Amino acid sequence: MKILLMYLLFIYSLILYTANNTNKEIHKYGTRYNNNLHLPIVNLSKSNKGAYFSGIKIFNPLPEYIKNLFTDQNFFYNHLKQVFISTFLLFN
Repeated sequence: MKILLMYLLFIYSLILYTANNTNKEIHKYGTRYNNNLHLPIVNLSKSNKGAYFSGIKIFNPLPEYIKNLFTDQNFFYNHLKQVFISTFLLFN
C-alpha cells in the first residue's frame, strides 16, 4: 500500500522540515562535506533536542545521491519517500 509507518513518517517529515528551513549554501567550494548541513552552535541542551537540530543530525548521514537531489524539491521528496518505503520492505 506504500504507506509509511509512524516512526518513518516522523523521520520523513523531520527531514522535510529541515530541508525547507535551512540555508544549505554556506560556501561554493567543492569540499568533501559541502552537502552536509552545519549544526548551529547553541548553549542550551534544550536546543539540542529540538526539531531543527535533530533534523540536521538525520539529514547529514543520508547518502550523497539523495542530498544531491536537494535542488529539485519535489523530486527530492518523492525519491526520499521511495527510499524509505523500499528500505522498510527490505527489512520486513
